[in-house]
Amino acid sequence: MSERLVFPSLRYPADGSVLDGVTIAVGSSDAVAVFGPNGAGKSTLLRMIAGTAPDVERDQRVAYLPQSPHLFRGTGLSNLDLGSGDTACAIDLAGELGVGDILDRDIARLSGGERQRVALARTLSGSEPLVALDEPLAPIDHADRSMVAGVIRNATASRALLCVTHSIEVAAAIADELILMDDGQIVQRGLVHDVLALPADERASELVGISNVVAATVVDRSGDFAVVDLAGVSLVAMARAAVGTEVVLRIPAESIAVLTEAPHGSSYRNVVEGTVEAMLPRGALVEVALVGTPGLVALVTPGAADALELEPGSQVWFGVKTAAISVIAER
Repeated sequence: MSERLVFPSLRYPADGSVLDGVTIAVGSSDAVAVFGPNGAGKSTLLRMIAGTAPDVERDQRVAYLPQSPHLFRGTGLSNLDLGSGDTACAIDLAGELGVGDILDRDIARLSGGERQRVALARTLSGSEPLVALDEPLAPIDHADRSMVAGVIRNATASRALLCVTHSIEVAAAIADELILMDDGQIVQRGLVHDVLALPADERASELVGISNVVAATVVDRSGDFAVVDLAGVSLVAMARAAVGTEVVLRIPAESIAVLTEAPHGSSYRNVVEGTVEAMLPRGALVEVALVGTPGLVALVTPGAADALELEPGSQVWFGVKTAAISVIAER
């Protein structure tokens, strides 16, 4: 088991109105995302861990990237030189992040996304046991987020990573574990795909929605479409990843049609057969969870559940349109 970095009973300010006695433990090679609405206390949590919150002392060495990182006057290269890490490593990371050929430019001439990549290269090049990132992909173009997330994961593979984000897609692309925060407290913690598929309670499901986030491998492709293997089930998704690439897919539960007969000639290009494991109330809807791997979940109305006579043990087919499947990361 990896050594764990523990930050116990974090409270801020003294009355706990922002953070109310939160304890965070992160393994030395864990990648953890903290997700929650505005005002949940996420950024304050990170600042306390990094030691930048007022009247807070830092006990651990932390490589910290705030939501608005400060870059100094001069070139991108001079900013990498000013970091606490290995400059040669930072230059290599800048290349992987797509800004290696513009490091001679003045920082003031770079776009927000380019400045963020320089700041990321500087932060990731250190040797601190914990890397703390606040909204690291927010300024990055959507088309490049998967690539940048991959660089972050690779650069922190042997260190603890704690990432604050308001995007479920970013959380799933960067992290393996997810912490849900609301009103200064932890609502739920677990593996990303478990938390998204099975929120602990109604408040947790309100925070994250309900989605299937699953890893699959590209086994074939044609143009903009790829055939992926999901635990022995073949699905077609819109993806440009090369054959052999592992991808992370997101399939919203509400986009899945639940059928009690195998579809023939339907509009569902993807069909997953399974057995209902559980029927869980989710506010005005019902979550239908399949047994085993890939263990997908779907959302239906109570009326539909009654009409289909769904219950644990029922044999069902999940119909999924190709357009409903999004690739949120390549690994």
